[in-house]
Amino acid sequence: MPQQYPKRLPARLEHHIHALELRKAGKTYLQIGQELGISLSCARRLVKKACEALRGKREEEAWEVLTLELQRLDAQVEALWPGRADPQVANALIRIADHRAKLLALFAPARHEVTGSNGEPLPGANQTVYVIGTAEAQTIGEKLDAEV
Repeated sequence: MPQQYPKRLPARLEHHIHALELRKAGKTYLQIGQELGISLSCARRLVKKACEALRGKREEEAWEVLTLELQRLDAQVEALWPGRADPQVANALIRIADHRAKLLALFAPARHEVTGSNGEPLPGANQTVYVIGTAEAQTIGEKLDAEV
């Protein structure tokens, strides 16, 4: 028998989702509180809880995708391993190993120094910039948004 889903979300969950949608639309916590009839601190808490729930779901999905991708790489290695003496197969195995290392973040982040067209440091750019992946950038962005 198929699982029955409620026709309406619980009011509490709807409140969290509505607060998050308002925040995504650029509303301040004060404006969210006024629109929902709650205090500023309660509005902040609602948005924070909604973000935490989404982050947990995304992290869970990311682990599932990572596991599947690693299994695919394992299958490729298993299929290619018998022919590893062939230089082309050996190169393919090296690329697979490299891809696995990148997926597992085994490499140190790349360090880049920001300079102007003349090679001199840019004014006010006395900081090191690290190149990170999209997922990390989203996580950092969400943490910053949650703190605002």
